[in-house]
Amino acid sequence: MEREKTSCSQNRNSPITFNNLKFVKCVFLTNQQLNVKEIHKPKNSLVIERKIFANNSIDIERTINQIIDDIYLKLNEVYKKNVKIPFPIFAMIGRELEIDSNLFEGESFTPIPLTPSPTLKYGNTEINKTGGTIAIIDYIKGFFKSGLSTNDDINKYEGSLINSYKFKGNVRIFLYVPYLNNEYRYISNFRDICNSIYFFYTVINSSFYMNIERTSTFNAKKYREQLEKARLPKQTIDLLININVNIDKKKYFLYDDLRNLCFDGGCVANSGEDFDTLLPPFTSDDETNNKNATDKSPFMPNKCISKTNGFLCNVRFASGNTDIHPFIKNNNMKEISENLSSYTKLVDKIERNQELTEDESKYVSKYSSPINLITSIINEFIKKYYSNNLNDDKKDDIKLNHYSKNYSENVIKELAYLKKLNGVPEFAMSLYLFKEEMKKDKIVYMPFGKSFPSKMNVFNFGDELMVDEVLYSFNNRYGMKLNVNGFVPVFEVSSKRILYYLNKTFISKPVKMTVQENGLLITFENDEGNIVNRNYLFNLSSLVDNCETCLPPFSLILNDNGNIRIYGNGFFDATSKEFNKFLNNEREIASRVQELTEMRRREGQEEEEIPLSIDDLNNVSTSINFNQEIIRQEPYLWCSPNSRDCRT
Repeated sequence: MEREKTSCSQNRNSPITFNNLKFVKCVFLTNQQLNVKEIHKPKNSLVIERKIFANNSIDIERTINQIIDDIYLKLNEVYKKNVKIPFPIFAMIGRELEIDSNLFEGESFTPIPLTPSPTLKYGNTEINKTGGTIAIIDYIKGFFKSGLSTNDDINKYEGSLINSYKFKGNVRIFLYVPYLNNEYRYISNFRDICNSIYFFYTVINSSFYMNIERTSTFNAKKYREQLEKARLPKQTIDLLININVNIDKKKYFLYDDLRNLCFDGGCVANSGEDFDTLLPPFTSDDETNNKNATDKSPFMPNKCISKTNGFLCNVRFASGNTDIHPFIKNNNMKEISENLSSYTKLVDKIERNQELTEDESKYVSKYSSPINLITSIINEFIKKYYSNNLNDDKKDDIKLNHYSKNYSENVIKELAYLKKLNGVPEFAMSLYLFKEEMKKDKIVYMPFGKSFPSKMNVFNFGDELMVDEVLYSFNNRYGMKLNVNGFVPVFEVSSKRILYYLNKTFISKPVKMTVQENGLLITFENDEGNIVNRNYLFNLSSLVDNCETCLPPFSLILNDNGNIRIYGNGFFDATSKEFNKFLNNEREIASRVQELTEMRRREGQEEEEIPLSIDDLNNVSTSINFNQEIIRQEPYLWCSPNSRDCRT
């Protein structure tokens, strides 16, 4: 894994490779997601977390193999027989960003007023003095013990430049077995499995900001309204908007930076940046956003975004800069110490209930805590002594550092936009899939193979399928839906050919359908405008078998042959013999009817059209009743006995 970079370097073109892992994608998380809500730790499935020191990829490979071996042993202890770990197994990996040093190590200040007391009272605590001075680090610790600090103070302190963070070789690994729970037992039904796999399904398939792309802050809606007022053709408007969006995207590089950070080994930390200080609010006015970005420059993060090539090349190592923390320590410490001395005077007056002057009251109001005071001084120093003009070399006898104006302002605008949109994706991790062939003796596939169960392919009893909403088979070859005329066909997706029906009764205003143990319930609006629920498989006594293992909750799926199967709790096939017989009969009837109808069409015979495709169903205005004489099977006979040239 990449350690701390000490210079601006080229971007990587590919992620780190492992012999036992296959790279899936980069995952970008906000602080809210990673540290507050911990959405990367699904509650319903097994998650193993490890923090290891890794010199190389072999250390990580060895750790993951060991975790899998441990899971296998515990799984067999639970079931007391030879069972295997259900596939897939995922690993998410990120380098740990850790505190390296504190800006105030070895720094102290003199508290005011001067007293012979060996301690200084601060709220609920006493801070020790040494030779009449107080170590700044001790003063900060005392403040956090005083009972006067807030969560905002903690967040500001942890995200500020007071602490220096580095990659020291530690790596955080999350290993997931989505189909096992935390007690090392198989998750027993489709409903729970859909919940347990949701995180991975979202990460891999969703367009949410964990899958961010290049940003565009271009106000396409406003621009479209202007062009529509000018009465330009829609095609021209779409073209102009597309051009402007693509031009706008070229200004923003956060996606590239985060992806490269992911390829380097990722970056995670226990807390995020102080974006309330770093970023202005994003507005709908471009001029305001530009001005705010200029006012907030230079952009000076201290966590994962500070480890990106964009920041390293354009700020930290730009034009022979002195590194940020030594730059502050060498040039700003006197001002910080003097201000802390003044601050203790005001705290002492407040402790003694002495009245503050007007200026003192304003000062306390402006700097509500020593953390707020220190970070404000640091930010003002950076603002003053970082220049975007390479011709500026010194100010107040301090050699200036430099930064890229374009980078700083664009990244501030982009992050402000993302913060307003969904939050800033500031952490980067790499998601890998364990190669099952590496542990073939310990890994097994579930009934649905490599597919991810979701609402697209699992229909839980009691769920609702709206009109024209499709339930797909796991291989996406087959589908089932309630169409606009109330028919419920199962069909081949590519050809749209109908395999069979669950309902062949015409319904003029269907709304939705659901499946229950006693049948197929379709909701529709009747001629009087009332909502009605009716069972359209009422002739079947039950869709599920009556057996010890056929227990709820039940889920309906289409298998890879397009057949409906019902699974009960524990992956038991609970499809009743009665329902199975009905389905086989319907499929056989539909197959024969289609074959006969196609034959008659080829022979040019004129007769009532029978819908062969789901598209045809939208034009059918009556119930579909197949003539039993037409589909009757005689020895070696696959057509009506009354048809001409019957083939035997």
